Amino acid sequence: MKHGNFDGPWPCDVPCEYMTLEPPDADVDVVVGEAAPPIVSAKIRRANPLVATAARSMESAIYYPSLRRLPEQVDASMTTDLQTSQVPVVYLTRSSIAKWNSVPVQWNASALLARFGGSAEGQPSAVFVARNCHSKNGREDLIKRLAARLRGGVDRPGSCLNSIQWPAAAAEHGKCGKHAVMRRYPFYLAFENSDDVDYVSEKVFHGLEAGVLPVYLGAPNVAEFVPPSSVVEVRQFGHDVEKLARHLQGLLDEPERYLSYFAWKRRGNLPVAFQRKFGFVATHAKCRLCRWAWARKHKFAWDRRAQRPVPLEESRSIMT
Repeated sequence: MKHGNFDGPWPCDVPCEYMTLEPPDADVDVVVGEAAPPIVSAKIRRANPLVATAARSMESAIYYPSLRRLPEQVDASMTTDLQTSQVPVVYLTRSSIAKWNSVPVQWNASALLARFGGSAEGQPSAVFVARNCHSKNGREDLIKRLAARLRGGVDRPGSCLNSIQWPAAAAEHGKCGKHAVMRRYPFYLAFENSDDVDYVSEKVFHGLEAGVLPVYLGAPNVAEFVPPSSVVEVRQFGHDVEKLARHLQGLLDEPERYLSYFAWKRRGNLPVAFQRKFGFVATHAKCRLCRWAWARKHKFAWDRRAQRPVPLEESRSIMT
């Protein structure tokens, strides 16, 4: 790997070691590029003619179209695209999922009615936090229009479309500061910088971790990444800001409707389909790449869904 602090062994169920400098003996199984096919030195190719290549990126292919060609250019692509990546890298983590059920809903019915319902003075009920103000899906214009139509507007403490200072009390929470900011509002506008299938960043997961309702703009298949009926999807309103604003205000005026988005918390385990699809996040992508390299080296089949080598007796069913 060219960049990053990865020198040394990595905890894994197969032998796994990462390095950023070419080892003296050039004994390398995989060379990893950053968002592009890597350059493999002649020395490494002489030492291992079967050396594999990989390339990783957690960016949106709408921003970087060249990412769509990676599966044809390397042996193992590592992107957010679950369909083409041999070893997908996603923003969803085991620690995030663990927090979803354990964190209480931050706004109950009485608090919503007291602060936002009926004739209550308009206070901002939504917050948007971002740095990139050059999105590919027009989120900035959508935020401005929503701020003009949603009662109380939209607070924007981030550097993009900044409207208020970052709360000093939240800054004291360090890495959890963003969650502390979100909990001041019933709605967190989890707007991606582009609308790409499978590109679901940490934004919507932060809302679930904070116990507030995410309003989501981005991947058309976001429902596959979150608990059932747990987010308000902008696309369901045809990007009509008037309809979206009315819906959000209606949730504040009728808190039981707002709380219905958290009904999944009372159902126990997440759907089996979700657990099957994302069970692989329990293992870090670095270990999964080592698993893939081990399977390739020893001629085992690779179960892309489970992200593991397949025992020889199972290989036939996986390959057919």
